[in-house]
Amino acid sequence: MPTNWCDIVLLHTEVRACTYKKVNDTWLLTLYNVKKFQDPLGDAYQMKFEYRITQQLGFFAISLSAPEGPFSTKDHQIGLEVLPLDEGRTFIHLRYSLRYSPLGYFLMKATS
Repeated sequence: MPTNWCDIVLLHTEVRACTYKKVNDTWLLTLYNVKKFQDPLGDAYQMKFEYRITQQLGFFAISLSAPEGPFSTKDHQIGLEVLPLDEGRTFIHLRYSLRYSPLGYFLMKATS
């Protein structure tokens, strides 16, 4: 359930709040990102993720996808996959990806 995911993402310093709701059969998760933690919540950028869970025998995965993000970024993807290996051992894979706008990519390369 998204409540647990909200507990995890609130550990990040730029995430000020997290809300969730179910629309039809889909969970929607909204993260409120700020530049500095002391910034007011009203100034936060709202990232709207679609939350999905996949469960099969011996496999568990959570995926969150947001079409838009701050600074003209797009296609934000967060994934968590869990697979038990044997007694006492579990493989966990966490991933995050996004796309920059051409201008954002240029500016990022120019400052590095």
